[in-house]
Amino acid sequence: RGRPAKSSCKMITYTSSQPWDFCRLRGSVVPRSLRWAVPSCILAVLMYHVLHTWTSWSGYVSEPSANERSTYALFTSIVAFLLASRAQQAYNRYWEGITLVERACG
Repeated sequence: RGRPAKSSCKMITYTSSQPWDFCRLRGSVVPRSLRWAVPSCILAVLMYHVLHTWTSWSGYVSEPSANERSTYALFTSIVAFLLASRAQQAYNRYWEGITLVERACG
């Protein structure tokens, strides 16, 4: 009864200082996101190489029209806005969680 209760809130301590340790952390999103990013990047590089080296495909690669450029700009703006708002929501949830953990730990 006289002893203080042990706190269940403890910081995670990392024993290794290797720069790639973030990929080994349990629950990390980096390995999962790389599974999609690396093949997509390879496919994009291959498509660029094929489209710009094969002469039979040269007719498909042309300067985009003003309408195509404005459509692309609108799409990019919408995606950027959605990404920024989702990041802000995630940031707010993170700090709300930190505040609640601090309040619970005393």
